[in-house]
Amino acid sequence: MNITKRQTSVLDSQLVNSLPSSVELGMLNSLLLLIGVIGLATANPLPSVFAMLQLKVLLTCYWRKGVPPVVVLLFLIPWLEISTGILQANLSGISLNELLNGNGETAYWLSCIGLYAVHFGFYPIFKSVPLAPIEKLKEFAQRTSLNRLILLYFAIGPTTGLIASFLGKGSALMQIITYFNEVSLVVLITICLRQMLLKEFTRVYFGFLGFVLITSFYSFFSEWRVLFFAIFIAYGTYTTIDKRAVFRIAFLARFVGNLLFMWQAIKPIYRAYLTGEKQQVGMLK
Repeated sequence: MNITKRQTSVLDSQLVNSLPSSVELGMLNSLLLLIGVIGLATANPLPSVFAMLQLKVLLTCYWRKGVPPVVVLLFLIPWLEISTGILQANLSGISLNELLNGNGETAYWLSCIGLYAVHFGFYPIFKSVPLAPIEKLKEFAQRTSLNRLILLYFAIGPTTGLIASFLGKGSALMQIITYFNEVSLVVLITICLRQMLLKEFTRVYFGFLGFVLITSFYSFFSEWRVLFFAIFIAYGTYTTIDKRAVFRIAFLARFVGNLLFMWQAIKPIYRAYLTGEKQQVGMLK
């Protein structure tokens, strides 16, 4: 009995300390440093530098060798939401306060502190929980049907919409329906991860991605950013970021970044249009 307990404690200790080392960012470190230095010459020097520092911390902590970088996705989405305003303000040559009616810098620092608070609370758990190896994930992906996942994705929206129509907007259960609808995002990421793990790039898969991308721009809270992050993160796990990987990251960042910048500019007008409100937006030029 004591031997069994001792073996169990040893195994638990190995699992706790089994977190692989961080991915070697290589040239990506130089790229982040260069962007930070350039940020010093912008209208928002301190937020620009701090945003790159925060990105470096998140990548170092959560991008691990041989570990599916899904957690990186979970932290990059809020980081991008927080930092996009800095890019928009810098490209326009104005401060964050000028961009966001006098509250830009306060909003950024509070959001930044909030993201760090989530990081400090989550990181100890991330280090201690045993992580599934890639091979196990591949086995699971092989047992999962792409067509069924796609059908599930498209079934969630109409199902929640139908239930919501019966409940009415004033129902106390509407919040639960809203949360349930977010399952579609989980299915979307699962589809991308499955295809990347099995390296199955079929017409059905690309047709599905194209449909999701086009239709996502019509929603109040668009999902296209999650789509691009899912594709990028699901691309695979790196052990070292070499020149080829940096060029791919830079290409995706430029393409998605321009798209995101455009969306950030027109989003207030688009949402005002959807809600029927008249809103003055001075940043759209």
